[in-house]
Amino acid sequence: MNIQEYPIVEKAVYQGVATGIEKLLQDVNSFSKPEVVVETVTYHVMSELCDVIDFGQQALKFSPQLIQKMWAMAREEAEKEGKPPAPEEAK
Repeated sequence: MNIQEYPIVEKAVYQGVATGIEKLLQDVNSFSKPEVVVETVTYHVMSELCDVIDFGQQALKFSPQLIQKMWAMAREEAEKEGKPPAPEEAK
C-alpha cells in the first residue's frame, strides 16, 4: 500500500490556517499585531499536523539564546500581570 502524504498534509495545513483565522476573527484587533497572527496560525497548523503525523518523542534542545529570550518573555509577562519577577535563570 502506498499512501499519498501530500494531500493529507495539505488538508491539515489548510484546516489549521482556517481555524487560526477563525479564532483571529473573534477579535479583529488581533490582525494589527503580526506576532499574534503568526503565533495563532502556527499553533493551529501544528495542532492539525500533529493529528496526522507522529513526530515521536524527540528531545527538545534549546540554545542559550533561546533560553535567555524565554526568561525575558517570562519576566515581561510577570510584570504585565503585576506578579513578582521570575527567579534568576540558571547559568
